[in-house]
Amino acid sequence: MPAYPTDSTGMALNFEGRPPGGLRADALSARAKVEALYYSLLNPYLSDRQKAVLEVWFQLPVVVFTYGYLAFSIVSDALPVKPVFCAIYLSLIAGWLMTAAANEATLEPLVPVLAVANNAIVSFGLIILVALTGNITWYSAAGLGVISMTGLPNAGMQLAGTWATNKYPRLNPKYGAAKEIFRREGSPLEFAFERYLDSSGEDAGMDEASAKGKAILCWIYLALLTAATVLWG
Repeated sequence: MPAYPTDSTGMALNFEGRPPGGLRADALSARAKVEALYYSLLNPYLSDRQKAVLEVWFQLPVVVFTYGYLAFSIVSDALPVKPVFCAIYLSLIAGWLMTAAANEATLEPLVPVLAVANNAIVSFGLIILVALTGNITWYSAAGLGVISMTGLPNAGMQLAGTWATNKYPRLNPKYGAAKEIFRREGSPLEFAFERYLDSSGEDAGMDEASAKGKAILCWIYLALLTAATVLWG
């Protein structure tokens, strides 16, 4: 996959007209913040192989939810709760596993598995097939298709993303996860833009407060999910 070129600072030139360095310190800091917050598959900081491994971490909870919901819907008569709740909990387990197994050796073998499972023809074909059998409604099939395409809202993905954000509040969750997944000799991966981030200013404090807020919301959502399962499951 082609990547954006880099300039003299080591940061990506991802639109025409961006100055190639020689910027004031505050301008460099602002630009580094943009690089840190917005992840692109065209970024020059990760290799194609690393990007593929990172997509496993990011997308597996969504894949697990999609296929879990289909499987649980087929055997719904034997379940004590509704299939959607089973799929959500399964996605949460997958999201937790992505934090516990955030290393290259564990995730890389799953790249071809994800390539097949996350293929639009395969996933949409199975969704349509299960809908045709009457195990899910067409409204559920449409909603499942949207979740499969966008990943939102997905409990497991949000859990994994919150974990990455809390470890590295200044970075996009994908960059934060990449720092852990691609550790070398115990040290997190370093990106070129990180050395230009202002770590002592007001923005840093706001990012840390936002990360803590996301963690609190995760616990609140889990409590609400548990209550919803008891009341309507």
